[in-house]
Amino acid sequence: MTAAATPRVTRDGKTLSARMWAMLEDAYRAAGADPAKYLYVGQGSFRADDPVPASGTTHNGGGAADLRVWNLPDAVQANLCEKLVRELRRRGGCAWFRDQEHGGFAPHIHVILRDEPGLSSSAAWQCEEYDAKRDGLTRQGPDYGPRPTW
Repeated sequence: MTAAATPRVTRDGKTLSARMWAMLEDAYRAAGADPAKYLYVGQGSFRADDPVPASGTTHNGGGAADLRVWNLPDAVQANLCEKLVRELRRRGGCAWFRDQEHGGFAPHIHVILRDEPGLSSSAAWQCEEYDAKRDGLTRQGPDYGPRPTW
């Protein structure tokens, strides 16, 4: 079942659906992080007119976000990132922590809200990869993130 479209909301130049912003805020609180202090979207959705080459077309439609983690205190970054990935996954997100070891990226959390209307084809493919317990990258490696237990 696909969710109904919600209004687009732009904060600090990053656009997501209102529903996705709410999901992210809820996941941050559940992971023990104040979203007002730590939630920073490095790349949002609906970027077809302003693509980022490293992301391909993943962020062209709705439901995709990259969450920067450089602003998290070093002492808690790894632990909090794992908690965030788990909480995002509990809320319907296909999420992975990305860094040099996992894709050659600057540290961030990549998340696709799987039932968000208007996913790009590459975002939908990443959801299929998540379901297949893979890393959502073109190399199709195993998923290295925490799987939530209900």
